[in-house]
Amino acid sequence: MILMDASPLIYLAKASCLGLLLQFAKCVYVADEVYFECAGRWFAPYSGYGEPPPDAIEIAGFVQANQDRMVLKDTQLGVVLKQRRLAGEKVEIQNAGEMAAGSLFDRRREITGGRSPVLVIFEDTEVPWRLANKDVHLMSTFALLVAMEKAGYLKSAQSAFDAISAGSRPCRVAVDESVFGDTTYSQLLVPR
Repeated sequence: MILMDASPLIYLAKASCLGLLLQFAKCVYVADEVYFECAGRWFAPYSGYGEPPPDAIEIAGFVQANQDRMVLKDTQLGVVLKQRRLAGEKVEIQNAGEMAAGSLFDRRREITGGRSPVLVIFEDTEVPWRLANKDVHLMSTFALLVAMEKAGYLKSAQSAFDAISAGSRPCRVAVDESVFGDTTYSQLLVPR
């Protein structure tokens, strides 16, 4: 599974639902810059970004506690930005997380050992169109909540979405589809 931007992590943290990511039998790959955007900027080796918000603390703790399943992957862009930040520059590039995740997605066969399809969780509504004709199963954050409720891992997708919506404007598009039509998310879940 690849998270294509920081929003799914932030939203799942707001709803106290990060544990849903561990219900899949696969590792969750997060690009370095995606992690920086949602949590990393507030923790060592960085400084000067102020106090971390509660969701960043939750994400950082979750990733730390589940390093065997939540895999942070370096990208060329992330490595360059990290070097500049460690040199004291406060570098902010619009959509850097999405760009890094895109590069991670392009290396998906190498990263996953050639196994496909890859489940892609996204929030940015442009993601599905960028990944068309690829070996992926696309799932929006909202669709993930609905799917997890149907599978019995979440009591109420609506309650989780309401928690996310407090102070945010998440996308309520329930994209849940395989580009080739031959996969379902249920194939990727840990058996109950």
